[in-house]
Amino acid sequence: MSIWHKMSIVGRFYFVTSLLLVVITAIGGIGYWQSQKLTEQLDYIGKFSMDELSRLSVVETELVDLENDIAHFNNETWKEISEHVLVHVNFSKQEIAQIDNQHNGLSLQWVVPESFEQDFQRLMNMMEMHGELLSEQQKRIQNYRLLSSQVKRFIYTLSVTEKDMNSAMMVENLSSRLDSLMFNTDKALDSTNLEEVETFFVKNKEVSNQIIAMVSELAERSNSVSKKNQKLIESLLAHGTQDDGAVFNHLQMIKLSTEEKSITQNLSFHVREQINALETFRDVLIVKAQNKVLEVKEQQSRYMLQLVAFIAAVGVLSLGLVIATSRNIQAGLRALRAVLNSMANRDLTLQASYSKSREMAWLAKHVESVRELQCGLLGQLQQSSHTLNEVVEHNSVHARQTELALKHQVELTDEVASLTEEMEGVIKHVAQQAKATSDRMALAVDESQKGYEHIKLNDQCIASTSMLLDQAVETIDHLVKDAKQIESALAMIEEIADQTNLLALNAAIEAARAGKHGRGFAVVADEVRQLATNTTQSTNGILGNIQSLQQSVSQSVQLIQQCKSSMLEATHSSQISYDAVKEVKLCIDTAAEMSHAISVATSQQLTTSHVMVEKLTAIKISAQNNTKSVEALSDSISEIKQVSSKQRALVSDYVI
Repeated sequence: MSIWHKMSIVGRFYFVTSLLLVVITAIGGIGYWQSQKLTEQLDYIGKFSMDELSRLSVVETELVDLENDIAHFNNETWKEISEHVLVHVNFSKQEIAQIDNQHNGLSLQWVVPESFEQDFQRLMNMMEMHGELLSEQQKRIQNYRLLSSQVKRFIYTLSVTEKDMNSAMMVENLSSRLDSLMFNTDKALDSTNLEEVETFFVKNKEVSNQIIAMVSELAERSNSVSKKNQKLIESLLAHGTQDDGAVFNHLQMIKLSTEEKSITQNLSFHVREQINALETFRDVLIVKAQNKVLEVKEQQSRYMLQLVAFIAAVGVLSLGLVIATSRNIQAGLRALRAVLNSMANRDLTLQASYSKSREMAWLAKHVESVRELQCGLLGQLQQSSHTLNEVVEHNSVHARQTELALKHQVELTDEVASLTEEMEGVIKHVAQQAKATSDRMALAVDESQKGYEHIKLNDQCIASTSMLLDQAVETIDHLVKDAKQIESALAMIEEIADQTNLLALNAAIEAARAGKHGRGFAVVADEVRQLATNTTQSTNGILGNIQSLQQSVSQSVQLIQQCKSSMLEATHSSQISYDAVKEVKLCIDTAAEMSHAISVATSQQLTTSHVMVEKLTAIKISAQNNTKSVEALSDSISEIKQVSSKQRALVSDYVI
């Protein structure tokens, strides 16, 4: 333990870290060893169990496919299935032999008998024979149907043509026996029951003997039954009774199908036995694999307990080392904390004690250096505090003097600024009056200009009106001349109307002389005379209107002459007003120029006064800022003085 105390803290941590590294390495090695062992065991399980199960699953799949193929083995599918049935059998047999050779503990035998292939080959031969019989049977049935139709037509013809009563009755009996034979034959061909077909076959033989006897007797009695017809009936009877007939062939096919079914069931039974043997062997393998897994789990549990015990032992050892290290560190820290608390309480007389640990001794040495440095700094701080107090007293006197001078400057600046503001107000008032006068003069100039322009426009209007009046007089003269011409034309029209009236009167007289023949002409003459009378009246009315128009025109000419005289007088008055307004305009222009000059000068003076006020305001603000700065300086000096006092008090609190 003494060696442990002599070690440094870093060395102790190195030791503990190395120990933990060794533990981690050991844990990793043990884990790797366990994983290798587990891998070997799992490989064993996978090699001797999973592979076998996989191969068994493949073989079982092959056998199940083989069983399904045999179950669906019939006349339609036997050729397609027969190609790969033996392949399934050989593959399954080889796989089972390999599994049996590779496995030492268990035995898996091929339980399918050796006669399986021979039985299957016999089944294939039977299927091939069955196919040939089926093809031949279809032809026989077709021939049987054709013979049935021909025999029925013959019997029908014979029953119609036969005149002998006894022969006709024999034909009826023959027809009944033939119907019974064909009924039994059809039933036998439609049935798949062996006993039923054999029963119908025996019945057909009995009926056939009767039919042969009846045909022979009927052939002796009637010439209608020829040898050809007899052979036709014999051929029909052969299909129902002979060994080469359709019924016997159908009976052989049923027997063959029964034997095929028996062989198929036998083959399926052998395959199912092999599948059951595979399932039993697979169950045994699964149980064996489960036992192996349980064994591996038990081994892993033991390894885990050993690993936990090892980790716990190393953890207890590491914990003891850490506790010893922490106690050593705590002892050194308590000594350093006592020194630091003494320094915090302004007591620098307590010295740091050195610990056995190198790191704690190094920290104690540095704490002692800090204590000595603080003692030296406190001595220098006390000396500088006295020097700072003297400088502060000297600066305080100068600051008070500067503050008084700045206050006096501010007062003088306020007086000058107030006088300047009064002068600025007077100048501003004068400038406003000058500006108002200038605005009024400008307005007067505008109004005089407008009056001047209106008078000028009035003269133009008067001159234009005078010209229009002259044109109106000329137009009225032309109108008077036209009215006189119209009077001449009206006089001519009136003469023509009088002549027309006379002509109409003469025509009326001539029409009266003509009697009945002149009545139409008399009517026309009256109309012409009436038209002439109306024309005369209209002409007189127009003449009266023209005379009234001439009187109105004469009055208009007089009024126009009066208007022209008035226009001349207005033109003369307008010229006088124009001259007067022109003189007034010249005077107003001169006054406006003088007013503008006064306004400009006043504005410049106002601007100068405003700038002066701004400068004085800036001087005032600067003086106020200087005063505030001096006051702040005084406050700073006071604060520095207080800080110096606090420093002296602080230094006096320390025990050196």
